[in-house]
Amino acid sequence: MLCFCYIWYNKKFEYMGNMIQSAYALFYIRDMYINHVTCGIDDNGTPVYYEQFPQQLKILYGGRSGYIYTVINHGEIVSGHTNGVWISTQPIKVASASFIKNVYDEIITAESSGEIQIIRYEDLSEEKKLQTIEMICNSILKHKYISNDCAKSRFIRENFSEAWNMAEEKAKHP
Repeated sequence: MLCFCYIWYNKKFEYMGNMIQSAYALFYIRDMYINHVTCGIDDNGTPVYYEQFPQQLKILYGGRSGYIYTVINHGEIVSGHTNGVWISTQPIKVASASFIKNVYDEIITAESSGEIQIIRYEDLSEEKKLQTIEMICNSILKHKYISNDCAKSRFIRENFSEAWNMAEEKAKHP
């Protein structure tokens, strides 16, 4: 059995999750217009979420609801581009569905039980925070978010103001 958040994206179904833990799929019950996911699977198979700004988890997942689906893979689902992400080009029969009323609350419960690990922004080193600012700045420039008023650009401007300001300066003086 595979547990997934089931998303139609880029002309294919993406099933986010892994063989054992449905907790990883929680991170993919997200706003696809913002599409800011900062998690992965560590060497021990534990899902790890990395906050890149204060209260990131609460901002992205607080009050969000959705479903996690359990499917049986008969070979239609293949490993995707990222560890723990599975894809199919066709619909897959759902064996069961679990409604998640508040994704943030479920994530905190999964953290408390040891199913997932959360690296909070406040615990990041100053070096890691600066690396994140630089990475987000480069993304802003690459995707031309400064001149593109969309949900993603507004999200970045609101939550990564330092990176946004840096990108504006770099755009003025290429």
